[in-house]
Amino acid sequence: MIEQSDFGDKARNDKVELLRAELKDLLVNEKLLDNDWTLHRFLKVTDNEVAKASKMLKDFIGHRQRLNYNDLFRISPSVIEKLETSSGKFICGLSFKNELVIVDSLSILQKNKLVEESSLEELEVLLSIFWESLVRILFPLLSKITKARVEKVICIVDFKDLGVTSFFNGKLMAFLKLINKYNDELYPSIVDSVLLINVPLMFVGFWQVIRSFLSQQTNEKIVITRNDGLDRIGKIIDIKMLPENMGGESVLGYTMNNGCWKKAMLYSRANKKIELEDLSIEKEYLGIDIN
Repeated sequence: MIEQSDFGDKARNDKVELLRAELKDLLVNEKLLDNDWTLHRFLKVTDNEVAKASKMLKDFIGHRQRLNYNDLFRISPSVIEKLETSSGKFICGLSFKNELVIVDSLSILQKNKLVEESSLEELEVLLSIFWESLVRILFPLLSKITKARVEKVICIVDFKDLGVTSFFNGKLMAFLKLINKYNDELYPSIVDSVLLINVPLMFVGFWQVIRSFLSQQTNEKIVITRNDGLDRIGKIIDIKMLPENMGGESVLGYTMNNGCWKKAMLYSRANKKIELEDLSIEKEYLGIDIN
């Protein structure tokens, strides 16, 4: 098993075992959550307070049951395809520090009217599929390929060409709050940093409103720049890996199904399950028996 770069031996400390004991009855039916890495992520975000971590995990389990995580692909394939191809997400690849770098183009999201034309449940399904694909497909697979553990994400949010009216869109604001919930409460301790680029001057005024519903921990991870941010991005990842419209050389298009993980993602979608064809890769990554 590839050692966990951030948590190390602390993932096996007494706090983890106390949390596991606290959730024993619930984890019987949520075996994928019964691993040191997941439990420690929730402990880390709560400063190792078992009671708070337990509540967060119980809320997460309730969320999984409400959305029926065992059947996220119950929504029609055409809707799933729309959700995945219209979100403006582009997975660049790994940073110089082995973190997964993901670009979000807000103008593509706006142009495709994904938020306006989707129900809240569909947007929740989209985010659930995205996050589960990260922890169950991309992280384990890339860790296997690089022989170094991948467990962190760097997000680059591009405001270029975003229409001004978007700042007055209540549904977009609700979607941003939903994204924050996934980052902070449902999949904590995974996002390492967030870089907002090409930010228009008007956004600065709205930022005070937006940051009010973000946790202090999330606020501390965010860096805002009004230019293309290439000077900062170049310190994170090879610029060539960015999409062409951002100054890079990639012509793969804004989709999650690109790169060396494409085959694994297509297998998952074809079988309507978020899992790798070779389950032993995920088992090794999580350190559990998932059969």
